[in-house]
Amino acid sequence: MVRPEPVNSDSENPAKVTRIWPYPVWIGLGLIALSIGTLHAVESLGRAFEVTFGMLALGSAGLLLVARPIWRGSFRPGFRAALGLTTAIQLLALPLAPSLSDDVYRYVWEGRVGIAGENPYLHAPTSEHLASLRDDEIWPNINHPDIRAAYPPFLQAALRLGVRIWNSPLGQKLVFGAAHLLAFTLLWRLLNRHGQPPQLALVLGLSPLGAVEFAGMGHSDSLTLAMTLGALAAHRSRRGLLAGTLLACATGTKYLPLALLPFFVRRNGLRPLLSFVATMIALYAPWVPLGNPAEAFAGARAYANLEPTGGSAFPLLSRALEELCLAVWPCSGDVVNHDQIHDKALGTAKLFFAFAGLLLFVRAVRQHISAERFALWLGLFFLVASPTVHPWYVAAYLLPLAAVRRSPLLLLTTGSIVASYHLLPGWLDQGVWQQSTIWSVVAWTPLWIWLVNRATKRWTPVRNAQTRTPASR
Repeated sequence: MVRPEPVNSDSENPAKVTRIWPYPVWIGLGLIALSIGTLHAVESLGRAFEVTFGMLALGSAGLLLVARPIWRGSFRPGFRAALGLTTAIQLLALPLAPSLSDDVYRYVWEGRVGIAGENPYLHAPTSEHLASLRDDEIWPNINHPDIRAAYPPFLQAALRLGVRIWNSPLGQKLVFGAAHLLAFTLLWRLLNRHGQPPQLALVLGLSPLGAVEFAGMGHSDSLTLAMTLGALAAHRSRRGLLAGTLLACATGTKYLPLALLPFFVRRNGLRPLLSFVATMIALYAPWVPLGNPAEAFAGARAYANLEPTGGSAFPLLSRALEELCLAVWPCSGDVVNHDQIHDKALGTAKLFFAFAGLLLFVRAVRQHISAERFALWLGLFFLVASPTVHPWYVAAYLLPLAAVRRSPLLLLTTGSIVASYHLLPGWLDQGVWQQSTIWSVVAWTPLWIWLVNRATKRWTPVRNAQTRTPASR
């Protein structure tokens, strides 16, 4: 795990941990409950963007009030109390209408397709082959209905489970809200094994953004996080076969955790690799057409070619490249092919970040960085480099790092990132998807301040060592 930020040794003294919860904790819990509870009074969270942003920003401030006593050592509840608080927050968010995203309708649809014995990787929602499954509640709300399924097979199994539990968005919200609770439990266990206060997991469990996105909106990244943490816990215990199996399940929800496989093999030999490959084959075999296996990934390719939105560093680089191309692009007369320039800028930015990710991966392997530490930084790199970043990505992949690094700025990012939803009012009312530079800056400012501050601290000692004179040494 990443080494936590230095804290005052007196604050870690168990004698100073009292049974009475500090008053900032009560205030913080109240703000978290108030922020989520107020959202129930809003008819459409997407149209009332300012209210949604204000309440979740308030909730992130409440989370910071709870986190500070944990970081200082004055608030250390037991697991049962912590799990009870986390469960209460999930239940409070569960009845929210999924008005910030329509992904959950796609989840229900693909779950129904799988239960009906059809292959969602071969038939898009608009296919007449699936016409008998259409209804008036789910089918009209599916996003990109002309694109086939892109979600990997383990996630498809979770979607089918959600439909069997409750044939509506509520079933998906129950599944991914429970996955959030599982992720909290596994993070608690993993922190304990690393000799760190397990109560740090409350940063994940009590996050209002996480509760709203997973239990409220029904997003699936909580399952990716839970399976990854489970794989890391098994890896830490040297249970190679289980670690490989759980890592395959995580990769079967999102391909990102695949990067952890070499770290598992280095510690536990070939057992994680063998179990990973066997599990992936078992997951994909029922769905991949034997004659043309590439058909199973047609939906994923189509989604990858959609216009990026909500990114952090990626849109900055692609926009800079586009402006540079416009300045030097050879053209005949005054005609400039803006679409071609735009596509080239996006492609170049993708290649740049892919190469940067490869370099970071090779460096981590060569320096023998632990799998747990690499997983934390992998999530951060994904948020910085991905062409498309949604607020629920931040809830899944930044909160564990915020807990371990004990960083107020990273916690505040879980509130500021809600500014990414500023596009929704225009899209819902006028069908216009237009991104605002100001709101994009608001969304990412805390994270960029933290990154700049960390880089400054990292390089200042090096610079000072290089500039010292022989006499000063």
